[in-house]
Amino acid sequence: MVKVSIIIPIYNVEPYLRKCLDSVCNQTLKDIEIICVNDCSPDNSLMIMKEYANRDNRIKIIDFEQNQGVAIARNKAMAQANGKYIGFVDPDDWIDLDFYEKLYNKAEELSSDLVIGNHKSVFGGKETINSYDFQIFKNEKVLYGLFPLGLYRKSLLDQYNIKFTEGYVFGEDRLLPVMSCYYAQNFDTVDDVFYYQLNRENSATKSLNVVKINNFIEIGKLVLDFLNGSNIDNVRYGLIVGSFWEGIINMFYFTDEALIYKLKSFFLFLYQNVRDKNIFSKQDNLIIESIQKDDSVSLRKNISQASRHIFMKRLRLLSSHMVK
Repeated sequence: MVKVSIIIPIYNVEPYLRKCLDSVCNQTLKDIEIICVNDCSPDNSLMIMKEYANRDNRIKIIDFEQNQGVAIARNKAMAQANGKYIGFVDPDDWIDLDFYEKLYNKAEELSSDLVIGNHKSVFGGKETINSYDFQIFKNEKVLYGLFPLGLYRKSLLDQYNIKFTEGYVFGEDRLLPVMSCYYAQNFDTVDDVFYYQLNRENSATKSLNVVKINNFIEIGKLVLDFLNGSNIDNVRYGLIVGSFWEGIINMFYFTDEALIYKLKSFFLFLYQNVRDKNIFSKQDNLIIESIQKDDSVSLRKNISQASRHIFMKRLRLLSSHMVK
């Protein structure tokens, strides 16, 4: 058993792959295996993988004969992983060279099932520390959405059959961190080591279509079903539902009028099916009121005001009014 298995699903990322692999292969934690899954990439990504594998015998390549999607790619690698812990890196992102050493040491020191590192967004060459997200994860012991920040104990994933949701091209990664956080006996953070997430112009969120929006909605319903069937506390429940709420708000800026009605219906679904409507702010209620009145002008106005500070207000509201 190696200490950490690092899983990298790869499809059409030739311009970014070397930087990613350099950051993983040069980790200060040496007792690792690196599982690269070539999801039938049409570019030279497989050639690059083989080049690195020839130099580093810790690299294992799984080569799909046909494209199967990122969820199946990650799940296949998880099934073959030999590490005590599992980490995930997307092929256009990179990590600090001591990322996994620090996470592994923390996990071993505190017998943690889940440890997460800090996060920087990279856009146009500029790095931004997402300290707000990290503070939520740290203070509330919750993880949602940004699953690659985590180092997961493999036995936890196996015990509860925690996997990526197959059959989806968008949102397939939302259930795994929620379930992992819920079942983890110990959850810890390391704030001085970073995962760098590259935000590209052609990212999934910025190239929305009816399939992706449908996927996001269906995954949201799966997550809500899980939450409603659990005894997760109200603060964490509200934060996870709030992340989907924010997701819908962000999508309004990257989709056209023909798809807006789907987002409206998901707003209503979340509002009607949460177990406690106190998780919604005054601004959230105005959004719902605009949808119920079919007032597009008012809806656009309320959506434009529902920016990041609203989520911060929601966090303060949850923390002050609900029992952890």
